[in-house]
Amino acid sequence: MQYKDPTKKILSALYQTLSGITEANTYSFVPSNKDKPYIYIGDIQLIEQKVSCFVLSGTLTVELFTGTNRWTGSLETPLEISSRIKWYMKRDKNSILNLSPTHTMIYMRMVNDSGLQQISNIENLYINTIQYEFELQQNPGYTERVITDHGILESPDCIPFEYI
Repeated sequence: MQYKDPTKKILSALYQTLSGITEANTYSFVPSNKDKPYIYIGDIQLIEQKVSCFVLSGTLTVELFTGTNRWTGSLETPLEISSRIKWYMKRDKNSILNLSPTHTMIYMRMVNDSGLQQISNIENLYINTIQYEFELQQNPGYTERVITDHGILESPDCIPFEYI
């Protein structure tokens, strides 16, 4: 079964979710020469799971940096930005990212939060790494489902309960 890679959709949805929630800019790359905090959408790893159900799981990392140059501000600013990231990515705040029409996010939850950690004593730089795990389903067409099932009826594991 050939999966449609959802990485670009996930990056776009994360960017839309995180942009504008604070004064920190959001990047999918590490910028250079930054004097103020920024959010970096880091690693996204996908793992195949239920092939016949078109389901993928994976992890993604969101990092907050106080900048690439010496940080001279209060730690109150990055702590507030970190709190906002976690608030907007909370499950009960509809953090299931909109990946339509190609995929549907089933769940996403925070699995690790490093807290604000100093990464350079000389430059006085800090980072907060937050990791999430997720599961999503590709929204296949009828032909893709039949090809995957080798012309056999859909796997019972993939049929929603309300149709059984």
